[in-house]
Order: sequence, then C-alpha cells, then structure tokens
Amino acid sequence: MGFLTRWFGQEGKVRYEFETEDGQVWIAKTYVEAFNVSDERLKEELKRIVFVETGHRVKRIKILGFAQVN
Repeated sequence: MGFLTRWFGQEGKVRYEFETEDGQVWIAKTYVEAFNVSDERLKEELKRIVFVETGHRVKRIKILGFAQVN
C-alpha cells in the first residue's frame, strides 16, 4: 500500500493527546497511511491503536498535528 498512499493518499506522523478512562493524560505520535480519511475516523482508529498497544480504553482524544512525509 505504500506506493499508492504516496501517489493518492496521505502518509505521515500524527501527534495526538488522549485521556484514558482512569484519568491519565498522554501525548503520543503514530505513523499513518490513509486514503481520504475524516478526523472522526482517524480518531476512532487511534483509539483502537492505543487500546491494542497499552490495554487502556481512551475516553477523550484530540489531534494536535500532522506532518506529511513524502
């Protein structure tokens, strides 16, 4: 999928802040590749990533920035 996202989509690092259900606030960054994704869809995917990596459910998430890599 790498060459397709370079031509038609977006690839880069997204920095975001999230709060877990136990009240802890974290800032993280993740590399993403996407085709025409809305902010809401991106937030839902980031919530899933955080849950898989840490085992904590996300209560609130805020996208702080996106740096496109090309």
